[in-house]
Amino acid sequence: MKTGTFCLWGLLLFVFACQQTSPSEFVELEGAYQTDPSEANGQALITAYEDYINTHTKDRAQQAVYLGKAANIYFKIGAPEGLQANFKQLLKDYSDLPASQTIAQGLMDTLLYNITDSKTGRLVPNVAKEYIALTQNYAQALPDDPKSPELLYKSAEIARSIGAYEQALSIYATIEGYFPNYEKASKALFMQAFTYAEDLNNPEQARKLYETFIAKYPNDDFVDDAQILLETLGKSDEEVFQQLQQK
Repeated sequence: MKTGTFCLWGLLLFVFACQQTSPSEFVELEGAYQTDPSEANGQALITAYEDYINTHTKDRAQQAVYLGKAANIYFKIGAPEGLQANFKQLLKDYSDLPASQTIAQGLMDTLLYNITDSKTGRLVPNVAKEYIALTQNYAQALPDDPKSPELLYKSAEIARSIGAYEQALSIYATIEGYFPNYEKASKALFMQAFTYAEDLNNPEQARKLYETFIAKYPNDDFVDDAQILLETLGKSDEEVFQQLQQK
């Protein structure tokens, strides 16, 4: 197991230590899981965390920490539904707590660390999909956080890399439409056109978007690229080569 999978665990232990000492009944369960991170030990610890969350309704800071811990274990034992549910609850019910954003960021960082197969160097599709979902939930819950559009842009790039082109298009459109002041908002529109042209073989839609990009962002650094790509849309490599020779 990668040492990076324990980075969130350490972060949560630190945050929790600043709040209150762990209840003694959790010490044995946490020790057992760290010694043997099996699904059974993980599920037992999740159950203990969630029982505490459900019964200690006034201790919100500690609830948030346990939500994050449980979400982390859900990821490790391959239970994405639990990961996503806890992440959403963390942002929905505890967004007023500064620690909640730290915990949420830690969860996203843990997935990002594990998103590449250490042996092949390739993206792990299931982890990539879960990371994309987390970033979308984060941006939806905290649209005013400066990190939100950057997280979305990274997830759009990851979506393209795993062949989830329609999802990438949707994320790029969200960035350009809802985060117009983000430094890469214009590039998000450019990337929609590029994705249609290069990945989906849809030159008509690509042309519309390239033209929209040029009209909307005439001074953008990518305008020259867009104009060149417009000239080559729908043409074979041989036709493009002949066109370049004529210039």
